[in-house]
Amino acid sequence: MLYYDQSDQQYYPERFDEPLEVASCVGNVSLLDGDPFAHTHVVLSRADGSTVAGHLDSATVFAGELYVRAFEGTLERAHDETTELDLWPL
Repeated sequence: MLYYDQSDQQYYPERFDEPLEVASCVGNVSLLDGDPFAHTHVVLSRADGSTVAGHLDSATVFAGELYVRAFEGTLERAHDETTELDLWPL
């Protein structure tokens, strides 16, 4: 999981090596430098009901379901000088 610090304009990794349940996972797949790029936010719950959340970087899952909706046109990310992020130039 990654946490984005707006002050530092950096992503910081967090690793959770424990069983967690996906409570919510929302994101999109667009293009970054011509390649598919997944931008995914996740909320994970522990057995006690507490949660952790952030940008999903990678995970191993026991079971999961995915709903994908395709849009007409292409979503391609471009570097935004103000935020230093790769965003949709809308």
